[in-house]
Amino acid sequence: LVASTVAADSFAGERERKTLETLLATRLSDQAIFLGKVLAALAYSWTFTLAAELTILITINVVKEAPGLFVYPPPMLFLGLVGSALTAIFAVGVGLFVSLKAKSVRAAQQMISVGFFAIFFFGPMILARLITRPVGLKLTWGLVAPAAAVLVLLDTLLLALAVKRFQRARLILD
Repeated sequence: LVASTVAADSFAGERERKTLETLLATRLSDQAIFLGKVLAALAYSWTFTLAAELTILITINVVKEAPGLFVYPPPMLFLGLVGSALTAIFAVGVGLFVSLKAKSVRAAQQMISVGFFAIFFFGPMILARLITRPVGLKLTWGLVAPAAAVLVLLDTLLLALAVKRFQRARLILD
């Protein structure tokens, strides 16, 4: 959610602040401008996520009553580090795609919020009810690896579509 909010501000915010024309007038290539927006939103949001995960791990170890240090199992650690990055890339892609089209930051954030609320709030609840609880499915590499592969595919497709939609001439005319 942090990634999509930052990404929603990228082009729509530049448009509102009247700095988009200046950015597009630079000698930077379209790919450099787009990649810069992606990496800025990704770095900010992923750092935020990693700080939250570290805080959770510290809290668990301070509060728990069992002896020894709690460490995430490898599939969960992978999901926390790599899965969060892949999810952030997806959110950035959606945010940039919407931001390219939106006339204001507020409009972009509202469009993104509704979609992500449905996906990230109801999606896991539905999956937990349908899959995990009835069959007692545990977080294993057999579940995590295919989920990561699907996210990589979705990220690649979404970013490719957003790059294709990003055209300097079209943004100047909008």
